[in-house]
Formats: sequence, structure tokens, C-alpha cells
Amino acid sequence: KKQKRRDSHNAVERRRRDNINDRIIEIGTMIPAEFGDKNNKGETLTTALSYIRYLQGEQAALGKRLKTANKEVARMRTALSQKGGVCLPAGCQMPDMLPMSVPSLTPPQ
Repeated sequence: KKQKRRDSHNAVERRRRDNINDRIIEIGTMIPAEFGDKNNKGETLTTALSYIRYLQGEQAALGKRLKTANKEVARMRTALSQKGGVCLPAGCQMPDMLPMSVPSLTPPQ
């Protein structure tokens, strides 16, 4: 009975290790080669952390650019309306002009 419990525990532990190893391999396939070596599990995880930190920095920079662009669109809409133009969700237009499309910028989901 003790041997059966030990064998069962060993099988569960083997499946757990296999699952962890499979996920580390999967993570390794998602990281571009230029971010570092992925010769073993430790390097793969270190490289993955580096890549995640890089992506977080890129996301922050893009968020700042989006915020700046939205402010500029708002400024332009205000300037246009002060000159007699109208801005609706479909676009903007000045009196006696063809409609001009000014997209509303929203952050990616």
C-alpha cells in the first residue's frame, strides 16, 4: 500500500514537472531571439523577464504618445470650433468646406 501511494505521488509530481517544463518551453518560443539566450530554463525565464520589462516600457511610452495625441486632437477641435467649425463623431467641418475626418484616438484594449 505504501509503495502504491509513493508511485501515485511520483506520477503526480512528474506531471507537475512536465507541465512546468512545457510552459517554460512555450514561453521561450514567444521571446524574440534578440532578447537573449534560451539555452536552459533559467536563461529562458531571465530572458522572458527582460522581454516583459521591455514591453512594459514600450507600453508606457505608447500610452504617453497617445495621451499627447489626444490632447492635440482636443486642442485642434477647440480651435476649429472657435473658427466656426463643427466637430462631430463622424468628423469635423468648417462652414463652406467639405467634411474633414479627425479620428478620435482611444487606447488599445
